[in-house]
Amino acid sequence: MTIDQVYQQVRFLLRKNQQGSIRPTQFNSLWAAAERSAFNEYLGRPQADESKTATSAVALDKSQRMTDSLLPFVRTVPLTQLPDGTAILPLGYYYIDTITPQVYPNAIRKIKYIQHDAINTILSSSIIAPDQNHIFYTEYPGKIKIWPNPAPLLNCTYIASPVYGFWGYTLDPVSGMPVYSPTLSLDPQWYEMEINHIIDIVIGMFGLAMKDPSSEQYANLKLKTGD
Repeated sequence: MTIDQVYQQVRFLLRKNQQGSIRPTQFNSLWAAAERSAFNEYLGRPQADESKTATSAVALDKSQRMTDSLLPFVRTVPLTQLPDGTAILPLGYYYIDTITPQVYPNAIRKIKYIQHDAINTILSSSIIAPDQNHIFYTEYPGKIKIWPNPAPLLNCTYIASPVYGFWGYTLDPVSGMPVYSPTLSLDPQWYEMEINHIIDIVIGMFGLAMKDPSSEQYANLKLKTGD
């Protein structure tokens, strides 16, 4: 679904319910906020603060399964391990799902994540100390630290931060009205089902912004019923 189709759907729903009209600038602002809300909802993290560093994402349950809704944001890339045992994380990553060896040695399938306060315990352990069959990592802003060093070649599967959809436009030279411009626009990355859910969030946000209770009630009903 293109961002223009999304915008027209939002306009149609607002007109249908006699809730007014929405300007392109309003739509773009509300759409970004609604995408952010849906992303946090699907990720299982309540209304995260974008200003926080990537380290805060460590608090998420590392065993959490990524839902189908987030598949458009899943990426897998090879990691380059530096001489000090660190590896720079991909630009635009939000949350690490798994670190895995590119070639599976023995029974190793997934590198184990450890929290910062467990590092010394793991490194000094006589049972599970890091070796080529027991590989660990911990996360820092923009990078991870891997034990042992050197480690096997690794892949990182992660969830990328969404690039928010944007309805770009030019102004008609005669009427001064906004005219949709595909070249200035960004289409949503989501599947259609999730886009419809985000549209419902936009309707609710618009109702709050315009202090129109009917708009908020409509969105709340849609969110509850899933229709």
